[in-house]
Amino acid sequence: MNKNNTETPYISRFQLLGHSGPIYALCQDAEHLYSASSDKLVVRWNLQDGTQDHFVVKTDRPVFSILKLKASSELVLGQDDGSIHIIDVLLKKELRHLKAHASAIFSISENQSKGQRYTTDAAGNLFIWDTAWNLLMKFPLDCGKIRDVQVSPNGNHLYLACGDGRLKVLECEYFNQVNDWSAHQEACTAVCLLPDASILSGGKDAYIRHWASDGTLLKSFPAHKGTIYGLALLANRQYVSVSRDKSIKVWDLHSHQIIQKIEMSGRAHLHSINALVSKGTQFITAGDDKRIHVWTLKP
Repeated sequence: MNKNNTETPYISRFQLLGHSGPIYALCQDAEHLYSASSDKLVVRWNLQDGTQDHFVVKTDRPVFSILKLKASSELVLGQDDGSIHIIDVLLKKELRHLKAHASAIFSISENQSKGQRYTTDAAGNLFIWDTAWNLLMKFPLDCGKIRDVQVSPNGNHLYLACGDGRLKVLECEYFNQVNDWSAHQEACTAVCLLPDASILSGGKDAYIRHWASDGTLLKSFPAHKGTIYGLALLANRQYVSVSRDKSIKVWDLHSHQIIQKIEMSGRAHLHSINALVSKGTQFITAGDDKRIHVWTLKP
């Protein structure tokens, strides 16, 4: 926890243990958390009491990205070889196995208003799918590994964090590029869209940068000592960042000042933190130490 400070706002409500390898991805729905690990298992956890339930998917290769679709019972898995598996969590069976990508899939997202799904890979490809998982379009963007894709609230734009350090903005009708700027040295690794239409980005350079909607730089500051692997908005005008440097930081959205720093201890992470999801004032982290933490405001 935050060293030398017992009045920390966030505490670890649950520590979820069960994976035997580094955890690469998290996603959640109203009641459950799903986690994917190098142990080739996708596990479901109950968010009310922190227990693991009986839903487990065994895969032949590690899963690098997962998404639980909002309006259906489909869980989408993206593997290190480019395979996509569509699992029905109610029927507990595989619906589809798609082999379109040729390299690891690092991001899966959906656009409910357009009826589209998006997958990106290590070679810089963006694939567009319909709700039946028919491939509509493929875009070889030649921008390095695309680690993160965020969809604007109105469903009109995509924001892509690219391995060449650039942040790309595409419109979701014809997928023309409407903006593109250099966001980070080496790689842009995380994107977070804010309520005022501005954008946060994190990179391999360990910086967080705040951008206006047109790409104008508003703020830039060194945030961590290693690659930033996740940024997520919290409901109380705060946001959280996680990093390869093993630390979690909670920030004030207006001032970008640190509210809390959570570092290695018996109740935090021991190695790189690879995954982050949030809902309301709660956020969840996972990493190379095989641990998952559910963080909530201190009562």
